[in-house]
Amino acid sequence: MAVTKSRDDRLAWLLAVGLVVAAPALAQAEDNAGTSTFLHDFGDWSVACDNSGQCEAVGVSAQRAGFAASEWGEHGVIVLRIIREARPDAPLRVFLDERGWGAQPDDRHAALTLHVLYPQEDDRTGPAFRLLPLRNGQYELDPRDVPAFLAESGKSTNVATRMGAINAMGSTHGMARAIGYMAEARQPPSAPVAVPLVSAGSGQQVDDEELRQRGLLLCGVVAAPHEGMRFRLGNGDTLWSVSCGEEHAASAAEFALNPHAIWFIERRDGTRAFPGFPRPDGALDSLPATLPNSHFDPARGLLSAVHYYAQGRDCGWWRQWGWDGGGWQAVAAFELRGCMGVMAEGWLPLWRAPVTAPDQAESATGASPPYR
Repeated sequence: MAVTKSRDDRLAWLLAVGLVVAAPALAQAEDNAGTSTFLHDFGDWSVACDNSGQCEAVGVSAQRAGFAASEWGEHGVIVLRIIREARPDAPLRVFLDERGWGAQPDDRHAALTLHVLYPQEDDRTGPAFRLLPLRNGQYELDPRDVPAFLAESGKSTNVATRMGAINAMGSTHGMARAIGYMAEARQPPSAPVAVPLVSAGSGQQVDDEELRQRGLLLCGVVAAPHEGMRFRLGNGDTLWSVSCGEEHAASAAEFALNPHAIWFIERRDGTRAFPGFPRPDGALDSLPATLPNSHFDPARGLLSAVHYYAQGRDCGWWRQWGWDGGGWQAVAAFELRGCMGVMAEGWLPLWRAPVTAPDQAESATGASPPYR
């Protein structure tokens, strides 16, 4: 397949080269200043409300992550999460995850109880609040105990779990302010609009000749392309992915953690476009055509990407888009800035929009990292 020589096409290639060369700097800029405006920190807690009006708060923040690893000594670290659904009369639900440092999750912990901890009083704990086991070290505070727990927790900034002796601890510093933020955030920032998706065929690995033709101008000779995929779209266009070598990354470690791929559309007439990937935060620019840890699911017509902030892969952002035939549309966005052992399925939701597949009469919810 010959490379198109048109002026517009050549300009697109040159622009893409610039995007690829700048990819590490762009990624670093987003880490430092481009994190979501929907995400807020209050002391040791982070909170966000998505575009449906549902709010979540979690006992993890960038501030807390700095000292939590050694804060409790030999005890495990638990993470509390509070969820308020979008409806106005929705009660607060409290969840607990004991999969942090030092804890040994066990689904047989039916006797595990949650307590407010008073460390200034020889580590005295308050009344026991009942925990309902869910799965794999996760629990929900018995809804009947939520009001009493919230009232009691206002007397301290610490909590603990017990099975006889104290076995894990956590922080409630900032929890009340996070709950206050959720109470005030009644109106969603934007009503979700269904994204109409273009159907896609199964992906094919790009052969060496095709990769050379399309990838060499993108990656350059020094960082020659080493991998590529293509997907035939239902409107006759082709979605391409080209991965460059680690020479374009800030470091080998960063490349291993966040390998980038270039995503572009090849139209039926042979011209190519490198559309950006919008973020639901209106104040932030779209992401360029290079994405970290990205994957396209042709069965659903959705493209996902995740950028990790730390080697433990326990913080960062996760986003998803759908191709509507004219550009990428935001479908889902999750983020967490504090690195405290919470994997992507527990990051805070910022945006969730329904999608409409060509063969579906009704809308379906876009994919999201599984949680609970």
